[in-house]
Amino acid sequence: MRCCALSREETQLTDTRPSIHLSQLPLTLEDLEASLEPALLHYLCFRPHEGLNSATPAEAFLSLDPVHHVAVELLRGRPGEGPREIPFQIEYADRRNRRLPVLKPAA
Repeated sequence: MRCCALSREETQLTDTRPSIHLSQLPLTLEDLEASLEPALLHYLCFRPHEGLNSATPAEAFLSLDPVHHVAVELLRGRPGEGPREIPFQIEYADRRNRRLPVLKPAA
């Protein structure tokens, strides 16, 4: 029976956190702003908050009705039910490499 003795493996702690190299850190104010802008945009404009009655901070600040109140739930059916054609076409802004898809109404 072991009381307080620890093996060598148990005493060696390994850091499992990902290491951050200095080259990955923002070096200038412009680098910092460029890396924070997408995160703040998502937080302010797209992420609903429970404390704001599921509104985004931007909707609350601008006194807008939360978009989720007027959102329409998609109709779902079983395979084989419903229309077979989709009401849009997928086109690409970069046609050669088939990148940047754009939905266009079906002709």
